[in-house]
Amino acid sequence: MTDIERALIEYDGDNTKPYCDLVYKALKELRDNRWIPVTERLPESGTHVLLSCKIRPNDSGYVCDGYYAAPKTIECDGSGDCACEYDEEEDKYFLLEGWYEVIKNWDDFSSICIDDFVTHWRTLPTSPADNAQGLV
Repeated sequence: MTDIERALIEYDGDNTKPYCDLVYKALKELRDNRWIPVTERLPESGTHVLLSCKIRPNDSGYVCDGYYAAPKTIECDGSGDCACEYDEEEDKYFLLEGWYEVIKNWDDFSSICIDDFVTHWRTLPTSPADNAQGLV
């Protein structure tokens, strides 16, 4: 458990200290907006997040929009165009477990398998429109 998580758990909502709520919100934002090692925990299956990847074999890196597919959690159509497996018990096709990069504005695919090493992930930031109180 990190110091930030410990501080959030120990926060008791004591409003006698005027800065408690401000510190609590700042700590929560720090916890929620940090890069999380995949060795620490994985994002919820199918949730779009930012991924930090290392390219094989030269170890350079890049960041992309993607998601993790846990085993038998994301259905697919079973066409030859996707990395999927058939489950006889459920009579359904599922994406293979792994990391996928989200592809936007491409008619053929909505995501592709990532062959590089995914090392960290973090939640997607809010869009400027979300922060502008309804202004686009």
